[in-house]
Amino acid sequence: MPPSMSHAFYGAKADVNCVGHGGRVMVCVSSGEANANGCFMCDVKTNRWEELPRCAGGDGEATDFVAAVSFEPRMEAAV
Repeated sequence: MPPSMSHAFYGAKADVNCVGHGGRVMVCVSSGEANANGCFMCDVKTNRWEELPRCAGGDGEATDFVAAVSFEPRMEAAV
């Protein structure tokens, strides 16, 4: 991740979740600090990073915690 995108996370205690598919990786950073939260997408082939828009909860407010979850959907899977 470029320093300009990761500067806000320096020294912060944060939960970092990553998930990938194909040639892309999504990195979600959640911290108790308001300026140390965000989700980013990286195109591994070109090493191009972009910040994703904040996720909104059911009340329309931006969520403080976002986690990347990986799963393989299958018709026979019990949920």
